[in-house]
Order: sequence, then C-alpha cells, then structure tokens
Amino acid sequence: MGSSFSSPHTAADDGYPPPSMVVTVDGYLLEYSLGVTAADVLAATAPGCVLCNSDKLLFDGYPPAVGPHEELDPGQIYFLLPATVLRRQLSGANVAALAVRASAAMTRTAAAPAEKRGRKWWRRMRVAPAV
Repeated sequence: MGSSFSSPHTAADDGYPPPSMVVTVDGYLLEYSLGVTAADVLAATAPGCVLCNSDKLLFDGYPPAVGPHEELDPGQIYFLLPATVLRRQLSGANVAALAVRASAAMTRTAAAPAEKRGRKWWRRMRVAPAV
C-alpha cells in the first residue's frame, strides 16, 4: 500500500499528535494515542490476529507483523489481520480491498461531528464492506 496512507490526520493543528489508526478484521476503526504497543492492541482485540503496518503491505509480498513491543506510530494506519495471512502472499485484489476499507474508515472519521470524535484513547466505527 506504500505511503498512500501516511498522513491521514486532517484536523487543524490542535497541539495533539494524530492518533494511530487500526482497522479491524470485522470493519471497525480504532484510534490510539501515543505510547500504545502492538501487544496492547492485540490484547484488547480478537485473538488469533496480527497487527500489520499499512505501509508494509505490498501485493505479491508476505505481510510482516508488527513486533509485540513496538509502539504504534502517530498518524499511521495498521490492519488487524488473521494470523494465517502471514503464510500467504497478498494479491493485488487483497491490497486493494484493504485500501478501500481504510479509505472508507478515514472518510467516516473525518465526516463525524467534532463532538462525537472527542479525545478518547480509542473509538469504534462500523465500516461498510466494499460492494
């Protein structure tokens, strides 16, 4: 997916670093503040999943998992994927589906009213599957 999602934070400079975003297997968007590790995310979500950095997901490549003690980068998008995906190369269609899911999640987040977005350490939103 390259660097296409490296700067998703679109709010005016509010003095806070942009949150790290995690798109879950079932289509939710979670946002995390600074200091959250991959192990923290995995403990709070579905077992049997791995966390992958969107910039490292390339078609015809094996997706690398983020190390458990690695902190999430501010403004970066990550995907929770089933652990079985680590044994398969991603096809162009797989990468495109992930990009559409992330784009839909970011669009919904940006369109949400400011009072609903609040400064919580995480937030859940439902992301509709691509048609």
